[in-house]
Amino acid sequence: MVSWRLVIACLLPALVAAQGSPDTAAVRHAIVVAEDSRAEGAALKPILDGLKDSDPAIQRLAVRALGRLERTEHTPAITPLLSAPDAEVRAEAANALAQVTSADPRAVADLLLKRLAREQHPGVQGALAAAIGRLPYSIPADFGRIEQTLRNLTERHSELPMHVGVAEGFDSLYRRLGRLMRQQTSTEPPRPTEEAVQWLRGVVAIGSNEPFDVRPGPVERTNGTQDRPADGRIAQGRRVRRLALSALISVGAVDTATAKTAAADLDAQVRRLAMVAIGSADPPWSATDRSTLAAAGLKDRDPQVRDEALAAYVRLLPAGTCGPVFRALDDLDEQVAILAIDALGNRCPERERAATELELIIGELSTGRARAEWHRPAHAIVALARTEAARAAKLLPPFVRNPTWQVRMYAARAAGALKAEPVLERLAIDEHDNVRQAAVRALATVSAHQADRLYISALRSRDPQLLIAAAEALAGTPQPGQAVPALLDALQRATAERKDTSRDARVALLERLQALGSKDQAAALRPYLADFDPRVAERAAEALSRWTGARETPVTKRMARAPSPSRDELAALPRRARLTMRGGGIVDLALFGDEAPATVLRFAQLARAGYYNGLTFHRVVPNFVVQGGSPGANEYVGDARYMRDEPGRLTHARGTVGISTRGRDTGDAQIFINLADNPRLDHQYTVFADVTRGMEVVDRILEGDVIGRVDIVQ
Repeated sequence: MVSWRLVIACLLPALVAAQGSPDTAAVRHAIVVAEDSRAEGAALKPILDGLKDSDPAIQRLAVRALGRLERTEHTPAITPLLSAPDAEVRAEAANALAQVTSADPRAVADLLLKRLAREQHPGVQGALAAAIGRLPYSIPADFGRIEQTLRNLTERHSELPMHVGVAEGFDSLYRRLGRLMRQQTSTEPPRPTEEAVQWLRGVVAIGSNEPFDVRPGPVERTNGTQDRPADGRIAQGRRVRRLALSALISVGAVDTATAKTAAADLDAQVRRLAMVAIGSADPPWSATDRSTLAAAGLKDRDPQVRDEALAAYVRLLPAGTCGPVFRALDDLDEQVAILAIDALGNRCPERERAATELELIIGELSTGRARAEWHRPAHAIVALARTEAARAAKLLPPFVRNPTWQVRMYAARAAGALKAEPVLERLAIDEHDNVRQAAVRALATVSAHQADRLYISALRSRDPQLLIAAAEALAGTPQPGQAVPALLDALQRATAERKDTSRDARVALLERLQALGSKDQAAALRPYLADFDPRVAERAAEALSRWTGARETPVTKRMARAPSPSRDELAALPRRARLTMRGGGIVDLALFGDEAPATVLRFAQLARAGYYNGLTFHRVVPNFVVQGGSPGANEYVGDARYMRDEPGRLTHARGTVGISTRGRDTGDAQIFINLADNPRLDHQYTVFADVTRGMEVVDRILEGDVIGRVDIVQ
């Protein structure tokens, strides 16, 4: 018989190593707390000490923390880690340098290029290439130099992890280059080189020849398991092709051959991107070729491809017919069918048939509350209002009276298209704030200041989104004497709640007050110079300075933050969570406590408290994200305290879960799940989890679907 003492003696060293020594745990905790506080001066010591620690895991944590502070002055402290013995530390240092760079990217590019010339590890080569590509270049010569560097790297090395990083670098570089090309400036913008474009087209062309045809190399860490084949080389090859095609789309360099190849790729996400290319503004091929490829995409087996193909086809309707759009009304995927409904109200030239089809769908409206009973009719009434106003006006009343608030919100949008002022005035006093907000926004266009009384009435709400809409609608009002007291009262009430998430509403109120008020209100506004939110204090100072003619200075320096994780909490971060939808379906999540400890802790605390139970996914953007977790079912209502961002090297791949923000460190616990790869969100939004099971449930989520519960799985 094996002695239990012997078993424990054998296992104890491994358990201690897994948990970290007490000293290591204390160091880790100190670094996380310093990062959490956005440390400056002496408070930076735990992070700076961590850079010199003998433990690579501590070094990696420290350099990542320093990068997340996003201060250029930390470049000298990060740079030595580019030569650290541990490959993960070097990769993290490359990412950190790119994260802190804001003004002149040349010096940092030189540092990264110097290291790249000596680096032998494929994963680190990839990290360096990705970091080099995403620096904020603006000078044509810089783009050419980086293009050549990335291209040369692929000629000298062929390991797949390196190719992933090169593709990431090209995608970031060309996204920035594409924006410069689209700007109307007096100088000639930089252009992609033919050599680089041809290489990227060649990468896309490998799609029918999986796995990626380069020498095998070590497989890097991925975000998780969702949508990633067991063969890591196949998964990485697909990612390279997606990024290469995305880069080409950014600069309008997808030719017909590349589009056809991508449209036949084994990977659905590459095929989806092919449809994006077809529907882009200026692809260099004929409208006939574009229409033919889009029509083929409408028959794809994957609904995301069909959705993107339909969007592309709709943009090309002047060159075709509405036949494919009408057929898409019967698509088995609800999102594709809804997009087809929207299209009939936007671009379809077959107006009579479109109106008839929309009327039939509107007739499906039910007074019940079942999941899929309202989406199609609600979109149809808005579509009909845009094309056949008289017919839509007759069918609108049941939507205005419907017990489901989302239906009434769509009724407000339809009424706005119809310029139906009486309907909008009724909905502007609806019991649900989101309906009122939609009505107020429409009234601001339809009735302008004839409806000022309704905007002023809306200022009595506590909903931030409605307060913003009302403040915007009062721009230029001829009744400042009535508007200013209401704006001040709304500002006072919103401030009294002491919620971080009141920022956007209070800034909007202050902006309107500055335009409509005068020095007579200076005494009422002066206390806001010491507001708990520095953005609000700055806005108050700006208004006071304009009113009084004297320079006013805010005294708030830093916004108070939620308490930092304790050492015990860091040691016990959960690894799994389960989201159960009220209408059925389970989504399992892997939580990335090592990468985003503060976010995982906050998510777990709220889940255990039942915060998410009964909330909805209020935002559903096909082929982008589903977003939920708002008690107000809108962008501006979340948990009262902001959480800090934890961006890193994890990418926003399909199935990853992030935190919604409206600026740095403004997460309010609303979550979003990426429906597709969204590399443009990388390094801006926290990735804290990944769907490991149930992505098919996520794909079926519709606007307003309810989260039954979120459980933390021990």
